[in-house]
Amino acid sequence: MFSSIAYNVGDNIAYFRGTIRTYACYQAREAIGKGGYYIAFSAVSGLDCYDDWEAGHCLASYANSPKNCFDTIGRCRARSNCTLVVDSTGLTARLKCTKTISTNEEICYDYLDSYIFPDP
Repeated sequence: MFSSIAYNVGDNIAYFRGTIRTYACYQAREAIGKGGYYIAFSAVSGLDCYDDWEAGHCLASYANSPKNCFDTIGRCRARSNCTLVVDSTGLTARLKCTKTISTNEEICYDYLDSYIFPDP
């Protein structure tokens, strides 16, 4: 995902959209090919973003991890410029800017253990 505008440190970039489900329900959906894009709020529930991602409504899910990526302009390894903020009380998840992001810059964050993405 690339930014269409500039962001300053502390700005909210995008919220994850999805359905709150139990982890058991998520696992059942994963077994039928509708898994991935699950953000855990606790050991038993989380935000299942798969349907919203598939419909193109979960913009935050398009941000990439910098792991194994290379910045060809700066000729160095890519680095995170935002972080995943999970609010287990308010049941929301968002990307928050941690470094100044210029227009047309790729938005990257470390996926952390609370984010499960689809197997290839």
